[in-house]
Amino acid sequence: MSKYCESYWAELLPSGVIHLLINCSQREIYFHTFSDTQFIIAGSEEEYDNWGDNDVILNVEKFLPKIEGGIYIRASMKEKTQISFYFIPHYRTDRKNSKELLNSRK
Repeated sequence: MSKYCESYWAELLPSGVIHLLINCSQREIYFHTFSDTQFIIAGSEEEYDNWGDNDVILNVEKFLPKIEGGIYIRASMKEKTQISFYFIPHYRTDRKNSKELLNSRK
């Protein structure tokens, strides 16, 4: 657990989007994500720049199910002392269909 993270949990929303909520111990937070299980959560810009310190790295349990033929698009949002990450399933067939839609408008 990172020294700035009090708790976290993941939930599946009715739309199929997976929401990861991280509760932080202070309002001013700098954050970055490397993968769906590893996040930097720092309390100052210096800590963020020198993130080699393990106190600012949050490792969470694997919570994303693997999806066949697709990927997750990640979006994040910070509000007060909470950071939300949204993992939106995107299937490669959706991209092909949108390309066909664009071509059909010509």
